[in-house]
Parts: sequence; C-alpha cells; structure tokens
Amino acid sequence: KLNANGAQEAVTVIYKGNGKPIDIVIDLGESYEDIESISFLGVRNGENFGFDIFGTKLYICADNESWGNALTASFEMQPITEQNYNFSYSFSSAVSGRYIKISFPATENLIQFDEILVLN
Repeated sequence: KLNANGAQEAVTVIYKGNGKPIDIVIDLGESYEDIESISFLGVRNGENFGFDIFGTKLYICADNESWGNALTASFEMQPITEQNYNFSYSFSSAVSGRYIKISFPATENLIQFDEILVLN
C-alpha cells in the first residue's frame, strides 16, 4: 500500500512463540479491490527464529469476521542477508477486502518481521 506521499507503508512485528497458533490481523483502513500479494521481510536462522512457511495461511475479508477459506497463493523466499529474507505470497488472481489475516501454525520460535506489505 502506498501512502499519500507515494511511500510504502509497513508494520513491524515480533512474537515469542508459546506453542500455540498466532493470527495477525491488519486493517488496511479501507477496502481494496486489487490485492495481488502479501510480502514481508523477516528473520529465519534454522535455530530459534522462523515459522512454518508452507503451513502459514492467508485470509482476506471486508468485515474482520467473515474470513471464509484460506486463499491459495504461491510462495517465494529470497535471501537478503544470511538470516534475513523476503517472504512473498502471491495470489493467482487479485482479491478484495479491508482486513488481512496471516495465520501462523503453533511454534516455540521467535517470529520477527521487519515489514508486512500488502501490494496492489
């Protein structure tokens, strides 16, 4: 999403896993008709930082209640540094909604994201 100045807006998140699933819900502030992908920068080191990249589910809805089924998305992971990666989930066709939910499976790891970007 671009702000009024044309810059990308992002959210910083860190979560200490406690063996339970976690849902992160993002309110885009208004509904968008052409969401193509969700990307985030994060840490993955094979030790105590990371998450199940293929078990993660994405949902989009208009009212923060009617989530429906998880979206089908292709996944890509590009290294930036030794431990930092760009994780990207791209949808086969554009979707619409105001609320994005990223559902991570249960973990004991730390989950750290430098940015979460919703791209249209």
